[in-house]
Amino acid sequence: MRKYVRILSLTIGLVVETYLLIELSVDIYQTYFPLLWIVSLVCIGYFFWKKREKKASNFLLIEYFFVSCVTALFLFINLRDLTHWYFSVINDEYAFFFLAKSIASGATVNIFSQEGVYGIIPVLSSYYQGMGMKIFGISNFGWKSSIILFVVSSFIPFYLLVRSFLGSFYASTSLIILSFSHYLWAYLRTGYSNIESVAISIWAMYFFSHGIPKKKSPQSDYRDLFYDQWILFLSGVAAGFGFYTFFSARSTIAIMVIFILCTSYRRQFRRIWIPMLVGFFATISPIVAVSKQQLVLRMIERSSSHPVGTNLTGLRLIVNNIYHSIQAFFVTSNFGPYASGPHVYGSLVDLVTAIFFGIGFICSLQKVNRPWYLLLFIWFWVALLVAGGFSQYAWTNVSRLYYLLPVVAIYASLGVQSVYEFMLPKVKKIHIVQKISNTPYWILHYWTLVMFGLAIGSINVYRFYKVTPFHKPMSSQALTVMELTVGRCSTYPLSQVTVVGTDALVSTAKFAIESYNKQFPPYFTAENIDLLKKDIDTYFCIVFIDPKNFNANLLRQYNILLDEFHMYEDYDPAKINHIEVLERK
Repeated sequence: MRKYVRILSLTIGLVVETYLLIELSVDIYQTYFPLLWIVSLVCIGYFFWKKREKKASNFLLIEYFFVSCVTALFLFINLRDLTHWYFSVINDEYAFFFLAKSIASGATVNIFSQEGVYGIIPVLSSYYQGMGMKIFGISNFGWKSSIILFVVSSFIPFYLLVRSFLGSFYASTSLIILSFSHYLWAYLRTGYSNIESVAISIWAMYFFSHGIPKKKSPQSDYRDLFYDQWILFLSGVAAGFGFYTFFSARSTIAIMVIFILCTSYRRQFRRIWIPMLVGFFATISPIVAVSKQQLVLRMIERSSSHPVGTNLTGLRLIVNNIYHSIQAFFVTSNFGPYASGPHVYGSLVDLVTAIFFGIGFICSLQKVNRPWYLLLFIWFWVALLVAGGFSQYAWTNVSRLYYLLPVVAIYASLGVQSVYEFMLPKVKKIHIVQKISNTPYWILHYWTLVMFGLAIGSINVYRFYKVTPFHKPMSSQALTVMELTVGRCSTYPLSQVTVVGTDALVSTAKFAIESYNKQFPPYFTAENIDLLKKDIDTYFCIVFIDPKNFNANLLRQYNILLDEFHMYEDYDPAKINHIEVLERK
């Protein structure tokens, strides 16, 4: 009986999916289509599902506590100052905010379209942000916190992924390194939905690694066979979701396919290929039906096949990018005019993590013939090529390389273990260590992890909050947000404050202020600067957002006396960018 139920479920799923694709392919979209899509995936997935007897969990209570503590600390670090004016503006992020805001406000959008932010970020990526804003508020906090929670959702599968193959110590150190990455913190504060690619890749790799048999032998219990197929179906679905966010995540399916082709698993067509690919194609079919060839052409247009700002082409550009991408994790990411990303300075990981990463990568090469180490190796190189090597720019692609953070964290944990195994025989000879060795193993284990976490966390906190602000210039728009929210001008009524500058800079600062649900004061640009003389007596605080083009000397050109004002210059901590402020005496 169950066999016929599964076949019926598959039939229903395929019929619903077919109807959906026919409608989408002729540019018809209804608000209930996402529900039909979910129904089709559930029905198709049910065909591969088989109940499996529960096995006793070997997951210790202290592991739950440890993962919860790391997650809570991560949330505390990233939520406490999420809306601080320092992180208010980079330059181009508010396109993400306004699309998500329109979705949260009830606008109807085709979630299967790739024509989202800037025409390259799929709409579903912003749809999630919009749903987050519905819950946490249509504001700067609701917008950015939704991305943080999306990334946090991958912490448990990331821990379980590493634990299932290497053990709890590796899983714990990997989670510490990933969650305490200053590079990850930086991009979570931007509001870019691109960072979703990290979480989607982790989920897909988690399902994939748990779906493939742990032994090469195809013989398996009947229940295990269907259990593996169900998990592999989910891995295909997760990899398919990579096509609904930034381009980097689309490489996830390539990692999985290359791994299968390089192992004996490639012969297990029914057991591995079918469930994984069915889940994958069932997931990506709607966006293919809507975007058609643009799904591929947009990726190619932003790859090394269309170089920008460089004479390097083809293989030379790819090799150049790979070299500087690897260097960015060890030495510095500041190679090229636009290399250093927002709130990021120096190497993309701290020095300690970089050293352990190098050691772990080298030590793992001798084990690359084992399935797990081979998967890691393929994951690293495919991610490096996609996020760095295939970039159309000749400078370090900091705004993409965060895609490598999970695999870098795993390699670093291998390095930690290698150093530990090398040092252990020598350390045991020390008298005090001989006494400590009588302590229960689990206490030493977690005491070591706590000390390691404190060290890595302290280094990254220092880098993020103390080093980066004094080397990485802020935008003048962020300085304007500071002036209008907590600076001198914040003490005056809105009608007595004005902002003067170029239209592009003033507009971005206006977007930022509005994201805090505050009003932006009257402003003047090149188009209406003549009106400033007429209204000058009404303003007690004037902010010049672009002193290079519009500054206090401009008022002299209109015979406006500056004797009535105090002039101040507000610099960013790096003393690179600044704004001018006139306050009436």
